[in-house]
Amino acid sequence: MRPQMQAFSLIELLISLAIAALLAAMTIPSYQHYILQARRVEGQTALLDAANRMERYYSQTHSYQDSTLSLLGLTASTTNGYYTLSLSQLSDTSYLIEASPNATQKDDTCGTLAINQLGQRLPDISGCW
Repeated sequence: MRPQMQAFSLIELLISLAIAALLAAMTIPSYQHYILQARRVEGQTALLDAANRMERYYSQTHSYQDSTLSLLGLTASTTNGYYTLSLSQLSDTSYLIEASPNATQKDDTCGTLAINQLGQRLPDISGCW
């Protein structure tokens, strides 16, 4: 006499699949949020590095006016390409460095990150810096 084999029914398998799909649907948006937050660090790091280089440039020339990314030894794109750097509002005593998000970072709620000669970090939204 053969022992009777036990197996899962189709209904049990479908219920398990539905539960797994529900868990995935709840966790994927949270995971994507953390990915954007982790990538934001690249923009912040690039801005702080550029601000340090601007201060070094100022100590040598006593002006921010004629500085460029290439003179600072920087490229417009950050290391992994999540942000594009730009210099604006250049004068003898002030500057603004901006890091604009690229395609994969466009959904970040913080948007464009910036820092000025006073070290003020923009946007002034909790969690962006």
